[in-house]
Amino acid sequence: MLVTLLACAGLCSCGPHSTALPLDVDDLTPIQADLDRLPPEERELVVGYLKRSNGDVLPAQFADPDEPFTARTFGQAIVLQREFLVKQALRDRDSAARAAQREATIKPLREVLSLRLVKRELLTGDEIYGIAPPPTSGPKVGRNARSDRYTIQVMTYRLTNRSDRDIATFSGSAEIPGEGLMPAAQCWIDEHDTLPAHATREVRCGQPNRPANDEERLAVTRPWSQIVLVWEPAEVHFSDGQVLKAQR
Repeated sequence: MLVTLLACAGLCSCGPHSTALPLDVDDLTPIQADLDRLPPEERELVVGYLKRSNGDVLPAQFADPDEPFTARTFGQAIVLQREFLVKQALRDRDSAARAAQREATIKPLREVLSLRLVKRELLTGDEIYGIAPPPTSGPKVGRNARSDRYTIQVMTYRLTNRSDRDIATFSGSAEIPGEGLMPAAQCWIDEHDTLPAHATREVRCGQPNRPANDEERLAVTRPWSQIVLVWEPAEVHFSDGQVLKAQR
């Protein structure tokens, strides 16, 4: 009987929950057999933890209390990943609530001031400022050599006052999300000239101090149907004194 109990204890200590986590998370082949012995939900938790930790293991005293990477075994990783997912769900819920609240404050501004993207261009500095190219013959004309060195993304937006009142000043952000973390186009619009009721105005945006990057070039050349424009007006001041502000 004693031999049998010891054998069982040995089997339990060798279960998949005691498997050591690998330092190399790019290749899980060495631990795949033990992963396959876990229930699907626990296997997903272990893999999720490995992706988050990237193989890092920290002593408890140096770990982030909100996201500690202290696990050394499957079992410890399962516990920490479950805790992380619960906290992340709460963060996502709070973030969604804040976003919904902010969207509710932006909606009235969008209803009175709309924005459309009407033109996309890649221009040189000379083309932006309307500088004629130098003559091919005859005396040379002085010009800024840097201004024609690279091309710049230039977006033209059309703003429309959809209200029955004149707008004295307004400001807001126009953005086209990129495929990565950085936007493919971004513009802060801050106008202080009156925009009459139901009138339109076009605004050009660009960064003439640097060349367009790959994301910005793609935003100019991709089909119009693939362009997503996010317009977030910040403030609208009417000529009669009323002010609309979005929540920051």
